[in-house]
Amino acid sequence: HSPQEIPGGTMGAAVRVSFRKVIDVKEVPGVPEGRKPSFFERYLYWRQCCLSSASVFGLLFVICALAADIIRIRNMDDQFEQFPSEIREHFKYYVYLTFAASALNTCLTIVVVFMLWAACCFQANFKVSLDKERQAWVMLIIWPFIPFLIIPFGSSLRTKLVQRDICAVTLLGLLKSSITRGMMAEAARRVGENELAVVALYPPPAYGSDGWSSWQGLHWCMERHSEWQAVLFSSEWVKSAYTGFKDPRLTLPFPGTSMHQGVIPECLRVMMGVFGGLVDPGMRFCYDDFLMKAEAIKDAFGALKAKVKGKEKDSLLALRNHSNGLSLAMINGHGTVHLQAGAWRQTDWRPAGGTTYIRRVQQDRPHSLGVRLGVVRDHGGVQADQGGASVGFVQALTDSFARRTAAPPTQAAGTEPHPSLLEAEHNTPDKDNPLGVVTKIGLQAVCYTFRGAMGLLRVSRLTSIGAQQMVGLFAAAKAVSLLAMSIFSVVDGLVAGVVNAKLVVPSASLPGHILHVAVVTSLPPIFLVLAILSQVTAHILFSIGVSCLALWRGLDLKRAYTMTDTAHPKAAMERFEKLTAWQGYTALLGMFFILLYFAHMFWVWRDGNIHMGVGLPSMLQNVKLSNLLDPAANVAMLSKMLLVRVMTNLVTTDLVLEAMFDSADDELKGAGCEGEDILNGYRRLFGKKPIKMQRGSVESPGAAPGEDAAPAAPELPPKPPPIFFQVRVEKGGATPKLGIVCGVKEDYLEVEEISGGAFGAWNQQNPLQQVLVYDHIVQVNGVSGDGESIRSKLRDEGILEVQIRREFKS
Repeated sequence: HSPQEIPGGTMGAAVRVSFRKVIDVKEVPGVPEGRKPSFFERYLYWRQCCLSSASVFGLLFVICALAADIIRIRNMDDQFEQFPSEIREHFKYYVYLTFAASALNTCLTIVVVFMLWAACCFQANFKVSLDKERQAWVMLIIWPFIPFLIIPFGSSLRTKLVQRDICAVTLLGLLKSSITRGMMAEAARRVGENELAVVALYPPPAYGSDGWSSWQGLHWCMERHSEWQAVLFSSEWVKSAYTGFKDPRLTLPFPGTSMHQGVIPECLRVMMGVFGGLVDPGMRFCYDDFLMKAEAIKDAFGALKAKVKGKEKDSLLALRNHSNGLSLAMINGHGTVHLQAGAWRQTDWRPAGGTTYIRRVQQDRPHSLGVRLGVVRDHGGVQADQGGASVGFVQALTDSFARRTAAPPTQAAGTEPHPSLLEAEHNTPDKDNPLGVVTKIGLQAVCYTFRGAMGLLRVSRLTSIGAQQMVGLFAAAKAVSLLAMSIFSVVDGLVAGVVNAKLVVPSASLPGHILHVAVVTSLPPIFLVLAILSQVTAHILFSIGVSCLALWRGLDLKRAYTMTDTAHPKAAMERFEKLTAWQGYTALLGMFFILLYFAHMFWVWRDGNIHMGVGLPSMLQNVKLSNLLDPAANVAMLSKMLLVRVMTNLVTTDLVLEAMFDSADDELKGAGCEGEDILNGYRRLFGKKPIKMQRGSVESPGAAPGEDAAPAAPELPPKPPPIFFQVRVEKGGATPKLGIVCGVKEDYLEVEEISGGAFGAWNQQNPLQQVLVYDHIVQVNGVSGDGESIRSKLRDEGILEVQIRREFKS
């Protein structure tokens, strides 16, 4: 039959039947009146309804999805409004790719619908119909993820524009100060970046303002988008940045040592020349442990002072390089005395082309540090026998700060200090720190620029890497949304299919084991999706809701374990029904909290306080309510969920029934028929010959001509007769309960479980006449012949005379 030709019913009836269980199908159209439909007539009718309703849901999804795609094409500009206006052009190709992936998903669903239609039409050939049904289900579950597997959406980001903007924002941070602008212009001129030097002379516009797009700095960044980091920060610094800053103590690159010397390093050299005169490639004075090194020098000088007994006030300390570190030496008229100061790195304090000296300052005036030191760089050389040095730069070290000053720019290297410096040294009120204010401002300017440049380099590096990752994360969020719908629909349909098969054959434990494995493998991705949603929303109401949903699906493990209990089928089914009810309660509670969360969000949105939220609430600022209420998109989503659920229920039921029947034996009993009938009916569906089942043997359908017949099974001894014995138990006192669970049969009760109580006490006192599981209670206090009457007597009276019948298998 085609999907529109459900025998004796309408499409609405087919949809209703598809959400029932097979055993709940009582009437089958086409069965003669007065005859009860067989199991396979009900099963095939239920299967036909599932295929038909799945075809309807698939067709509805295709229509609504195509309508939504057409609306998106006509309103393509609305797709860019989810991004800020400044970066919409960056994501143009990303929007086009996501639209193509959505359209591809819709086209693949059309193929699924045609395969479902074919499965309906081939219902007479059960095996062909089963194959097409399973192929359609696999395509329905797997294909939506194919675009996210083969298309790296992050690569669609226009990285040239991203690099341009990062470069422009970095320049904006560097050129805010009027002081740094002038020095940046001079540094750019020195390294040959004349266009950047012109840009640095003028204040930059604010980001996103009217003059931003016409700013020359933005055009310079566009031209140098692939190498702007090396041009600004030098090739060495960029290389260190992309290897993770393993050595955070970056040094200024020497000219000619790298492809790009860097505007920022040259700018630091300019600043140090203006504020201090000493170019220190190590930038030691900007690190926290510089004072610790200064203290080490002070201690070494103290030891040296004691050695020479402090006779020479104007002695000169020289800091000299050695292969095993640095050493201090006092140079005076009486000779040179050396003292090892510590195993410091050779490159730490070594300037280019000269020797660094340390001389005493005001040795005869004690203060908190004991001895103050000054660092003197020799521009022209030092004559040790003269006991003096040219003073081009002075650095005083204290316990709180390292203070520096420089000779005026007009002072030539190797000459005496400028008179203005000597004058300032004598006329400043603070004799211990005569140049503190000047040196402090200069040191702060250099260090702030250096640290700011390091911060901008790190930020630009992370932003460059994170831009593509952000787009990929956004695409991954869409994949997770698809995964969430598929997971919940698949798992719900899988559980429904296993329960369907279990109710068909209550004595089988295989459905429980299958469900257990399926739930164990599906719970991790379910919990992952729920955890992502909980963290994205960042709201307690939503977290409680998803926790209830996690418990809802977690109870499937307990239901699966209950299905495997075949020793006490009735008690197991009662526990199963209780667990099913608890699952319903947890699902309703979870949906209540989730709806409460959305009601709260709608209230906040209506009041205009959406900016107060975090996580998902903050994302909703750029979301249009009309997009969320798009009827075509919402109907398409609902149709897809129902399609997946119905198809998974159908496929799982078919698979579990096939597994049970393929592994069945002569003890299999189904819904009202013996194992032989149900097995032969299933074999006929696949065109196989029926089998004749006997106690202890199964007759083969027959050997082919020329083949030896299978050897006959050995005859088993005859079945022994049942035995009967009497049991006398009493309820009340120490044993208020019977402690027995029985299944009601037509004319007796079958013992399913014994757990203490009166019967447990009887078993302890009478080990040779114990009541066992599977024993039959055929009479209680003279009542027999009816199972319900026996149970009433057993339940109502206190003193019980019970007759037990025990049967044996052959």
